[in-house]
Amino acid sequence: PAGPPCPPLRQVLGAHVSQAGSLVSDEILRFDFTHGHAMTADELAQVERIVNEQVWAAQPMQTYEDVPLDEARAMGAMALFGEKYAERVRVVQVGGMSPAEPSFSRELCGGVHVRSTGEIGLFKIISEASAASGIRRILALTGAHTYQWALDQERRIREAADRLKANPKDLVEAIDRLQEQLKEERAKREKMAAMGASKSQDEQIGAVLLRIEETEGADPKDCQRVADRLVEGKPDAVALVVNLDGEKLLFVCKAGEAATTAGAHAGNMVKAAAQASGGGGGGRPNFATAGGRDLGKKAEAIAAARAALSEQLN
Repeated sequence: PAGPPCPPLRQVLGAHVSQAGSLVSDEILRFDFTHGHAMTADELAQVERIVNEQVWAAQPMQTYEDVPLDEARAMGAMALFGEKYAERVRVVQVGGMSPAEPSFSRELCGGVHVRSTGEIGLFKIISEASAASGIRRILALTGAHTYQWALDQERRIREAADRLKANPKDLVEAIDRLQEQLKEERAKREKMAAMGASKSQDEQIGAVLLRIEETEGADPKDCQRVADRLVEGKPDAVALVVNLDGEKLLFVCKAGEAATTAGAHAGNMVKAAAQASGGGGGGRPNFATAGGRDLGKKAEAIAAARAALSEQLN
């Protein structure tokens, strides 16, 4: 609370604001006040700025003892709403050397903690929250405690930047990049889940279970994950994933251990599929990829891969 011109909270929030309790200790300042909703970040910044301007101005503190209550009110001293006061009170003034001079604050107060506002050093609001219905509560730090708080914040920022492998000044951009990566990864997982919901075409060829699944718009890693899923827990299976991506075909083949022992060769299977669709490629017996250029030959490519497997097993 303050006298003319107007205390910071009233300057920022309006004349309805009044003090509803406070605590001043050597560690923290708590100030409760009447207000119907949370303060915005901009409002908090304005209050901080106003208070710190008075701190840095090193305003003198004047105390007037044993002042008649009516005279104190005539001086413009602010009192707490609903508080009972004696007939004679103590008035504390911030700024100005006499009651006749303009001051930043003039209030009924039981005591002061500094001789001038400059001793406060720095004022920093660390939280603003609801204390009760229609009552908000500000917690703030001053002096050396504000400095320690700033050091702790700096340490946390450095730690966060280190974990993101970024310069502290680029932390926001690094977080934006991480969020975008998470968004892309989430989209990939959703696409993989949709792929997992599709049913493969299963066919027993001799001792080997051929599992064919067609996808669209998947990248090579996604196709490999589909192949892994089709073979997982089935060592006698051979998975052939056929992906349509724009104007190209991608073939990914994976063979389980028992399937390769029986003669299956993933590299030769995708090579046959690629050649049937105007492309090329190949690879190892247990895993291979290849590409085709003629989308209209997709059925022929799958048939060629199936025939290659049958020949391998025979």
